[in-house]
Amino acid sequence: MDLLSIKDNVQKTAEAIASVVGVDVTVTDDSLLRIAGTGKYKASIGERLNKSGIFAHCLKNNKPYIVRNPNEDNVCKLCGKLDCLEHAEIASPISINNKVYGVIGLIAFDENQKNLLLKNEESIMSFLDKMASLIAFQVIEKRKIIGNNIVTEFNNIIYKSAK
Repeated sequence: MDLLSIKDNVQKTAEAIASVVGVDVTVTDDSLLRIAGTGKYKASIGERLNKSGIFAHCLKNNKPYIVRNPNEDNVCKLCGKLDCLEHAEIASPISINNKVYGVIGLIAFDENQKNLLLKNEESIMSFLDKMASLIAFQVIEKRKIIGNNIVTEFNNIIYKSAK
């Protein structure tokens, strides 16, 4: 069970975050497949992200990552994009109990958005962490529902075969 199974809910969550924070939001699964996006990222849903960028780093380390100056950030430079339009980024793993389901990122494309993200860095990080947990819990709930359905079907088969 992965984020792709709840992609519609993930997209709605990304849109809600974007409307509150005022920057573009994108979400990848644990294989770096973009499953949700707003603004500039909406058209690239379904594309796979670079395996050396910020999202890959966040996924591998299961820790949030903040890019304040993309041209100077060592991890940011690893992606190799020479025409990057991002001015700042905050990425957070979507995880529970050390199981990483994906990464959610807030991206600033101009200085106003960058100032907005970095000025409120702590509160935005806290908010993003809560939204990432919400998404992870949706995956767990979906698993429980599927598990319950399987048990119900299994019981029905046993009951019918016993008749």
